[in-house]
Amino acid sequence: MRRIFIAAALTAAGFGVAAADDLIILVAPPGSAAAAHATTAADGKKLVATTALDDALTRGSTHLATCGACAVTIKLAAGTYAGPKGQGQWTVPDAAAPKAALRVLGGYDDAFAVRAPLTTHSVLITTPGRTGPVLAVGKLEVRELTLSGLAIDGGPSNRYDAASSSLMRGRSPSSPLLGLSSVTTDRLIIADNLFFNAPSGVAAPLVRPASASAEVIVRNNLFANNVIALSVKGPSTKHTLKRFLIADNSFVLNFPGNADTGTSNPGAVELGGKSAAVTVELRGNLFAYNVGGAIAPLWDAARSPAVVMNHNLFWRNGELFTPSSPAHGAVVGRVEGVTATLAADEVAVARGWSVSGNVARDPELAIPVATMSAHGKAPAADAPATPPADDLDVDSLFADPAELTLDTTIEPDAYAADGVVKNFAPRMPFNLAALPTAAKARNFGASPKKVQ
Repeated sequence: MRRIFIAAALTAAGFGVAAADDLIILVAPPGSAAAAHATTAADGKKLVATTALDDALTRGSTHLATCGACAVTIKLAAGTYAGPKGQGQWTVPDAAAPKAALRVLGGYDDAFAVRAPLTTHSVLITTPGRTGPVLAVGKLEVRELTLSGLAIDGGPSNRYDAASSSLMRGRSPSSPLLGLSSVTTDRLIIADNLFFNAPSGVAAPLVRPASASAEVIVRNNLFANNVIALSVKGPSTKHTLKRFLIADNSFVLNFPGNADTGTSNPGAVELGGKSAAVTVELRGNLFAYNVGGAIAPLWDAARSPAVVMNHNLFWRNGELFTPSSPAHGAVVGRVEGVTATLAADEVAVARGWSVSGNVARDPELAIPVATMSAHGKAPAADAPATPPADDLDVDSLFADPAELTLDTTIEPDAYAADGVVKNFAPRMPFNLAALPTAAKARNFGASPKKVQ
């Protein structure tokens, strides 16, 4: 049993409109106190209210097409949201607005005055039969696109082996949680989100850089129990991203593309070739218990971006490949034709990365899990498994390391041993009161105190 006490860091956010053509759209669940407040506050022009996120996305896209150098900000109150016609999928419509910004910001209180997305959740509910991303962005051309403060669990749309609770990947959605394949921008920000149980990745942004200074920032997110959390890729275009920044995220118990050592996509974060970015920077992240390894370069050093890897915490990654120590598995890749699990301090020599200040120590994670049996047993029935409720007693989401007492431990060989994943991405309970927390990960990984 454990108890957590924390004073959450809160970020104030008012209604102020910065420019004549800016638009703020307030979104709240139907019948909620936040919806009543939004209706009262709205003027129908620069500040509008709705109870449907898809309506807000459509209104925002329409406004972008005519507003010039404006900002459209969609503010979501805490609560749960169902997609159009209950399908659990949303789309940002096409829009060409190269001087404008679109910001989708979740986690507001009922008065839309305070935003605390990692403790006050705006949950997008997906459903069985999902045929595309939970949130897809169409052919959008903007100066900036921000997606922040969303909680997305892919579990309800997945299929699981009834005997083992292991993911049946071939019968689960083949699309990532975020669809970002047609965005032209100078700045994409994915921040302060919770991503759980993605069967085909959380995001693989194929951003078309609007200029040579374009960047992608993935910051302060929790990636838990996904098959491949994040892919750093890029199309061959006139410009290449100047920087792909991955900072202050928690990557916890993510799985490789397949359940054996032959997988071509082993890492929680995979790095593509030179078209992905000039520089990929990994800073301040927590990587723990990622079964196929933390970071996987998909190309050799000569064909990869420059990589800077500073001040990250690595622990017990790459168990699929039987690493020689808890520090190994920080990077998993081919070295002289052999799959190797490297510790952070070995990568500078093996791949020529800029590496400094990384640590390997037990973060003392508590992860809510369902009871599992061995992967591969014949299922009793082809139906999604419902994991039992966990018995963790918590009072908050993230813990102050000085105030957390903990008796929950993780056994990596429960997931992988002898070159085989024994339990492949079994559904992790999406309990917003008992998310993965770390007792000894100070300054590493996602935190309410890092919300900007």
